[in-house]
Amino acid sequence: MACQQGKETESPDSYSTGVITNKGIATAEVEIDPDASTFLITAEAWDTEAMLAVETIRRPNGSVTFDWMDWYHEDTYLMAGVWPRAKDVVVNWPVRAEDPPLTGGMWEISFAAVNSAYKYMDNVEIELNIQTKADDDFQDGTVNVVIAYAEGITTMPDVVEGIELGVERWREVWAPHGLTLTERYIEANIDKDMAFVGDGDDSFNHISQQIEDDEVLMIVGESIDGQQQYYGVAGNIPGSLLGSPRSAVQISWLANSGLDGNFSEDDIRLMGETMAHEMGHYMGLFHPVEIEFNAWDAASDTPECRTMNTCESQLGDNLMYPYPLCLGSSCIAQEEITNIQAGIAHRYTGTL
Repeated sequence: MACQQGKETESPDSYSTGVITNKGIATAEVEIDPDASTFLITAEAWDTEAMLAVETIRRPNGSVTFDWMDWYHEDTYLMAGVWPRAKDVVVNWPVRAEDPPLTGGMWEISFAAVNSAYKYMDNVEIELNIQTKADDDFQDGTVNVVIAYAEGITTMPDVVEGIELGVERWREVWAPHGLTLTERYIEANIDKDMAFVGDGDDSFNHISQQIEDDEVLMIVGESIDGQQQYYGVAGNIPGSLLGSPRSAVQISWLANSGLDGNFSEDDIRLMGETMAHEMGHYMGLFHPVEIEFNAWDAASDTPECRTMNTCESQLGDNLMYPYPLCLGSSCIAQEEITNIQAGIAHRYTGTL
C-alpha cells in the first residue's frame, strides 16, 4: 500500500486543563507561546447531558477577537463551535488571514454549557486540550492522514485499488494549493456499515484514540448510517486532533463507485474529490453556499449566489460545493479552491 512522504513536520505542542461553569459559562486562561501561529482547543464536558459552544475569545490585552453573537444568527458560517450540538466542541484560531493573528500571552476562551432545552447549566466540568503549532507558513503545509479500512474491505482488491487511486486524485487536487497529503493505511475493527460520525459513536472513539496527535483519521467503509446517499461525512468543522466519538472523516466506497459497484475513471475522480472535500470540512471549510442557497461561508472570495443556476455556474467547480454536478454517469471536476479557502486549510493546527 502506498505511503507518500512530504516535508519534515513537527507535531503540535499540547497541554490540558480544566474549568467549571458558573451560570452556564466557563472561562479558561490559555497560555500561548509567542512563536505559536494557531491554536486548536478541544473541549469536552463530563456531564453527558451538556452541550458545549464557544462564547468568546479574548486576546492577552483583554480585547474580544471572537464573539459568538456575531455569528450564531448569521447566514455566513465561520466555525461550527458557535452552535451547541454535542458534549464536545472544537475551536481553531485564527480561521482566516483577516482574523487577528496570535500574540504571545494569556488568552481567555469562554465556553457555554447548555442542556437539550438550551438552558445554561451550572457546575459542568469541562476538560480542555490545547494544541498549538509554530509553523507560520500558510502557503505550504502537510496533513498526515491515517486511512482506516473497515472490516472486510481489504479482502476486495478491486475496491482497495479504487480507493488508493481516489487518494491519488485527492493529492492532485490539493497540490496546486500548497497542501501535501501524507497517508498511511491500517485495518480497523469497525463494521463496514458505519454509524454517522457527526452524531458521535464509540466505534470512532476507539479507532481515533489509536492514532497520533498530528494525524487525522479517515475511515473507509461500505455505507454510512445504513444509507447509500452519503458519499462522505466529516465529524466536525473543524475537527479535533484528539480521539473522540466525532474525530474522523468517513467515506462510503459503495456510494462513490456508482450503481454498478465498480469504479470507473469518473467514479475514482469523484471519490478523490469527496475525500478532499470532507477533509476540507475537517480542516475548517464550509460549503461556499449551502444546499438551500440561503447561507454561505465566511470567505469573501466565494460569491453569495442565491439560486441553483447561478450557484452552479459560479461555484459548481469549487471543491467545497455541497453536491456533485453530474449528467448521467459523468460529473464535472470540482477542484477549485480559492485563496481564502486555502488559507483556512493552512491555518488548521493539524496542517504542519
